[in-house]
Amino acid sequence: MKDFILEVNKKDNLNKPLSGASFRLRGIGGNTYNKLITTGPTFTFGELRPGRYLLSEEDAPNGFTGLTEDIEIIITDSGLVGVDPKGQVDLVEEGWGMITDSGNIIKITVRNNPARAGQAPRTGGQGNKKMMMVSIGLVGTSALAGICYFFLNRKNW
Repeated sequence: MKDFILEVNKKDNLNKPLSGASFRLRGIGGNTYNKLITTGPTFTFGELRPGRYLLSEEDAPNGFTGLTEDIEIIITDSGLVGVDPKGQVDLVEEGWGMITDSGNIIKITVRNNPARAGQAPRTGGQGNKKMMMVSIGLVGTSALAGICYFFLNRKNW
């Protein structure tokens, strides 16, 4: 079986090609594939073998919101393709993920909507989780110190 090609087309909400994004495709579950492409609006990832992959939008075009979740793509040993679009991508209907005479091509379209004025940037990640854990630890330590102080000094009250 020939290797697969993933073709990602970047468009805006009016179906016009959109430049300024970057996408990363990485393998998961023992698959070592990892490639970043920063030119577009068409991003072509080649040499895809059977396995599981995650497509992420590393950078969204200025003035647009990017993908909120990674898109999982599965290629089976028999050549069947599965894509979990999570409501964020369109699958190109005609031959979007099949073995064909012209090659094994997976075609998807990623649409971005314009960012709304005043929209807060997407935040989160490990930094917030670590800060929350430290804060909980400090509050717990303070509560324990207060309880110890109360019991040690209760005869004075």
